[in-house]
Amino acid sequence: MLELSYPVLALDADIKMMAWGGDYDVIFSKLQSWGYKKVELLIRNSDTVQVDLLTEKLQEYNLGLSQIATGPMQRMDHIFLMSPDSLVRQTAVKQLYGLIELGSKFKAPVVIAKFRGQTEDIPGCRMTDLAGVLHQAEDFAVSLGVEMLIEPQSAPGINNLNSIEDSVQWIEANNFKHIKLLMDTFHMALTEDSIVESMKKYSNYLGGIHFADTERRIPGLGTLDFSAILDTLHRLQFHGPASMEVKQIPDSESAAYLSYRTIRYLEEWNRAVSV
Repeated sequence: MLELSYPVLALDADIKMMAWGGDYDVIFSKLQSWGYKKVELLIRNSDTVQVDLLTEKLQEYNLGLSQIATGPMQRMDHIFLMSPDSLVRQTAVKQLYGLIELGSKFKAPVVIAKFRGQTEDIPGCRMTDLAGVLHQAEDFAVSLGVEMLIEPQSAPGINNLNSIEDSVQWIEANNFKHIKLLMDTFHMALTEDSIVESMKKYSNYLGGIHFADTERRIPGLGTLDFSAILDTLHRLQFHGPASMEVKQIPDSESAAYLSYRTIRYLEEWNRAVSV
């Protein structure tokens, strides 16, 4: 069975997102009781994460961190690695190094999604600028044993590295050796001819998974063939973690529980029909 993860907001990220926010004890106890093994931490600021408290609560509920993501940072404070504003870029780079240090404490990769920013033909906003920043960060990350994951995302939300193929070609063209991809099934449904074929073709770059069905529904409740997706991951011997990124409808507790149960049901279905 896949090791499953659910996104949780850091305590200072007071914003509605596709993640569960609130008291760690309440959230972690429920996730652990249902069978989740890890949480994906969505942070606003790498300097304000209460590391000791987070460590204590993860250990108390026998959970790990699947990855560290930065959605609240972009939504609340508009911090991007590519920006026309040099001060924003400086802040973003400082945050990136803080994220890597945080990742080293929890053996968790760092996700670079909208954090990378939008490209423009001006200094600080070109893909060559992003490559330069990430090359230096890659060396630092390797020294601490931390992996960075690029998350390809569909337009119009972001105007670069939209598809899996685009992202792999950019990684290879820039000779990155320790950057892989976080593949998000919602975005892949919009950018790929076939989700499963892209997973198979670029399996060497598969560093993590976000699960969501069409319209960011719970996996299995939209139009995507999640049985085929799960079967493909099984055949690729990808064991997780796989983190949910779904709309919190009707609430986070329900979305987390139902996401877990549907994935486990589909895994059992695949086993049953393969006999």
